[in-house]
Amino acid sequence: MKSLRVGFLLGLASATAGLAALTTTTHAGLLSFGADADAGPRVTRAQVKAYLAQPTPALEEDAAEPAPKECGARGPGVPDPFDLPVGWSSEVVRDGIPGVEAMALSDAGQLYLGGRPDDARRRVVSRLDPDGTLADSRTQAEPDALAVDGLGQIWLGSYDILKTLGPPEAGPDRIRHQLADGGNIDDVAVTARGERVWIAMRDGRVVEVVGDQERPVVPFGDTTLLAVDHDDDLWVARSETAGWWLYQLDGTRPRAWQKVDELVPELVSVRELSWGPDGALYLLTEVRQRDPLVIVRWHPDDPARVNTWAAGLASVDATVGSLAWDTASQCLYLSSSDAGKVYRTCPCVTGLAEG
Repeated sequence: MKSLRVGFLLGLASATAGLAALTTTTHAGLLSFGADADAGPRVTRAQVKAYLAQPTPALEEDAAEPAPKECGARGPGVPDPFDLPVGWSSEVVRDGIPGVEAMALSDAGQLYLGGRPDDARRRVVSRLDPDGTLADSRTQAEPDALAVDGLGQIWLGSYDILKTLGPPEAGPDRIRHQLADGGNIDDVAVTARGERVWIAMRDGRVVEVVGDQERPVVPFGDTTLLAVDHDDDLWVARSETAGWWLYQLDGTRPRAWQKVDELVPELVSVRELSWGPDGALYLLTEVRQRDPLVIVRWHPDDPARVNTWAAGLASVDATVGSLAWDTASQCLYLSSSDAGKVYRTCPCVTGLAEG
């Protein structure tokens, strides 16, 4: 029902755009609207009726959605030790793209990867579509951090430069900010409409970019990871002398905080974090256990505990270092830097074989 509603809205937007095109004319190569359009042909009732009678492509696309998978059915290349929650199944979406250093998802379910797809000398940002097609690769100096806002705009941190990437046909990238004191950008977080942008640096500092200014948010420290929740609030996971801490920030003051070491036994580090469609925060953690990579689930409504959500990741690939939730499909993506694989874990159903 959700996809049908989205398809209807997309179809309605397409029809509206088509009607707008019928009511515009071109003067000296420029589109003219309103009063200027009087110089062109009038739109008749018959033209409108004929246009609305055309089939809606967006509704037809729903038939191409992937069928639900049988629980327990693993895609090729996913070993049995990959321990998933009940009701979830995993697959390899794409193989052969080593060197993934950054990953971000758009609301449309398009995954953007930053890294070196073929050799150690060339760095690119590529789009990975839900069907596993790799497209739209663009060379970048060093794609250290990626984020995608709700408008589909890609934010890239490269060395000390923050810029946005538009579609290839839109022209050159737009530089948004250069760090005043130099340094390296390690992470980028952005609100849904791109109105607020935060940068985490390699020295642990976090600043909010406001115009051409930097507003300090977090001082010097160790590794710092960023995630914006569904209410556009910034959360920070940070390594400090006393261990790993999780903060929700209100300006420069923590509004809520939790010591991750007290929740995750034998914690060594946090590699990545991402907010899930259920309103919980998922943390890719490294622990002192036989299989050291574990994904834990933490919910702000129950801040005193975490649940182990998935384990056995190191048996798949010890270099798994990125995770991101696709809210629309409710699927979790994981990427590994050395094995060059992108994994997708989605809800599944039982009894398909019998049906």
